[in-house]
Amino acid sequence: MGLAALLTGGALALQIHAGGNRFGAEEVVPQIVAIGMVRELGPVLVGRMIAARVTSSIAAEIATMKVTERIDALVTLSTDPMKHPVLPRVLAGLLTVPLLVGVGDVIGVTGG
Repeated sequence: MGLAALLTGGALALQIHAGGNRFGAEEVVPQIVAIGMVRELGPVLVGRMIAARVTSSIAAEIATMKVTERIDALVTLSTDPMKHPVLPRVLAGLLTVPLLVGVGDVIGVTGG
């Protein structure tokens, strides 16, 4: 995530500088990069990384639990199978995604 944010911030700064150079607006490039990364690109980059890596890992782990009959064992023990394997992962995602967005924003603005 850090490398993607760093390179995106650098590419954004390069493109804004190239466009602003024609109008003499080179001094506002850092502000525009900061606004672009914090409002749009940072959350989108983190969201795509989370969707690509974490959700596929969670799905594979739950599928493995189904194949090895651990989900059936939870049902046999009268435990809600959604509560045990899914709820902690959802709560962890709710806590970590905003932190990762902040880290991605800082790294992206630094790259720009």
